Amino acid sequence: MMRLVRSACALLVVASLSGCSKDTSSLEPPEPGASAGAGGASEPNAGAPNPFVLSCAVNLDGRETLRRGWPAVLRVSAAFDHEPEAGERYTLDDDALRLTVRDASDKAQTLSFTGAAASETVLDADHPALELVRVLSSDQTAELTHGSYMLEVSFGPARERFEIGVEDPPPESPQTNESRALLEADAALQLGQFEAALDGLDVALDDQPDSIVLLNQRALVREQAGDDEGALLDAQAALTAFYAQFPDASEPPITILQVNGRVLNRLLGGTP
Repeated sequence: MMRLVRSACALLVVASLSGCSKDTSSLEPPEPGASAGAGGASEPNAGAPNPFVLSCAVNLDGRETLRRGWPAVLRVSAAFDHEPEAGERYTLDDDALRLTVRDASDKAQTLSFTGAAASETVLDADHPALELVRVLSSDQTAELTHGSYMLEVSFGPARERFEIGVEDPPPESPQTNESRALLEADAALQLGQFEAALDGLDVALDDQPDSIVLLNQRALVREQAGDDEGALLDAQAALTAFYAQFPDASEPPITILQVNGRVLNRLLGGTP
């Protein structure tokens, strides 16, 4: 293990995130009881400008699309687009986030999002950005027909709309199986279901042992589950697979460097 630790000490960490496309048309207040997410928040003033910027990412694949019969992971972020004043503060707990999905005829869909544990719920000068995660089960997405939908997000006093799509899964193939395993593992991870996430990834890796993204995802799950040594083994396996498959690449995917750097720091006695 120490040889493995020493071999990776020079790796660095950076972060990235993709998001949904924003619908710039006017947003009418939703019908009473139409929210598919957590309720309890008062309706914001639709005519007032948002006090902070809302963004969303669907499945972090840059496609802004839900696949029928696959789980969906929605990440809603709030961030100031200005220097907040000292007294400017919003407490955005789970009850402050409401999600409504409407079809092309503007009909609200009957969906039930499951909330992941929030790491931060205060937006102020010391915390200028935060994110809440919602998971939609595969049974829920199977009820949707393919086509274009509108995702309405009400987050505290802010409100925004985003265009999303729903489509049938692609034909079965190694790439399709890899994509589904990644998404199912991410959904389970967000809900704290580490064993379920690892079981699915183990099965997928039995079929594709050199999959860079599957190895990296299992490293992330193991890290979250508290298994730093296992996470480092998977991160190093992902690096080995990457350099074998892309020998002329200048550097590996940044997400591998992220998990590698974090677990190395802890294994070497640094701060968590």
